[in-house]
Amino acid sequence: MALEFDLPQTAQTTGKDKSAAAAKPAFSLGSRKVTAKDRMFFTEQLALLLETGTSLHPALLSIRSQMSDSPMAKVLDDIADGVVGGSSLSEQLAKHPEVFSATYVNLVGASEQGGFLHEVLEQLQSMDDQNAELRASLISAFSYPVFLVGFSIFALVFILLVVFPKFADMFADIGDDLPVTTRMLMATSDFIILHWVELLVALGGAMLALIWWLRTEGGRTWLSRFKLVTPFIGRIWRRVYLVISFRVLGLSLRNGVSLVDGVRTSQQIIDNFYIRRFFTDLSNTIENGGRLSEGISHADWLPDLAKQMVVTAEESGSLPQVLIRVSDYYQKELERLLQRFSKMVEPIMLVVMGALVGLLVSALLLPIFKLSSAVG
Repeated sequence: MALEFDLPQTAQTTGKDKSAAAAKPAFSLGSRKVTAKDRMFFTEQLALLLETGTSLHPALLSIRSQMSDSPMAKVLDDIADGVVGGSSLSEQLAKHPEVFSATYVNLVGASEQGGFLHEVLEQLQSMDDQNAELRASLISAFSYPVFLVGFSIFALVFILLVVFPKFADMFADIGDDLPVTTRMLMATSDFIILHWVELLVALGGAMLALIWWLRTEGGRTWLSRFKLVTPFIGRIWRRVYLVISFRVLGLSLRNGVSLVDGVRTSQQIIDNFYIRRFFTDLSNTIENGGRLSEGISHADWLPDLAKQMVVTAEESGSLPQVLIRVSDYYQKELERLLQRFSKMVEPIMLVVMGALVGLLVSALLLPIFKLSSAVG
């Protein structure tokens, strides 16, 4: 899950949904795409209009007029035309899987049958808001370390390419008397200056090869495992998967979606190979007459507290409410983990940067001191 948690666009779980999801997108506006913000605005406005008594088609046209400059306008045109032609809203939403996820379509379909569409739309809006908060927390936690790493690399390259060459002639007089660190850094500087074209080509090729490999099955599998087993980072990602999957499953069950379809929807929103395989096995267990708690008991990525709460919820008949409550609880824990991560990484990166700066400064100052002593 890249740092994107706004309900990934996936195929549907029912037979009708599968055929609709197979259709190609009904619009194309160059490089502009419908964003999560566009979808959230649509959901919020539609829930408000329906709650105040506006019928569906006028509500869609009203929202369309507010989003005339957005790529979402084409989607709304298509949905409104389909609704006028006698299709249900969920059927029209399913034609745009790049905008509306399986969760979204399934919940809207269930609410249409039950007559509480605006309530489900409010719940979907709330889930989008929570996912946006989660995404913002992840970006905030990881952006500072990434900035420090990038700045350190830039400073190192600048010193090697700009500063060290200016001292080359000066240091040539003392030759072998130079400290080892100075000779190594000067050799590195000379090598980069002489072969910068080859280095750029090699670096670009390596990056392209890495990106290509990560898109292969083997690369995705490796990345999935890396995100689960890396110390501390793995704990963060396990909480991310728990929060999102439990929230979607709980919301689905609360609004009348079957347990099997809810589990399959939870599987589709997760981008981790091992977690997706777990949900596949879990749906098979339930289809064969097993219980949710039975399948979850084998999930080593879930904490024992979450497993026990699912067992208790099944026995008491309050599974949807408990799943959402567990999701909220672990989102708060995840936020605390991210805060700890930021506080832990900051001093480590400062120490690394300090050591790097000290190495570079000593590599420049020690030879200068030697030259000063020789002149004296």
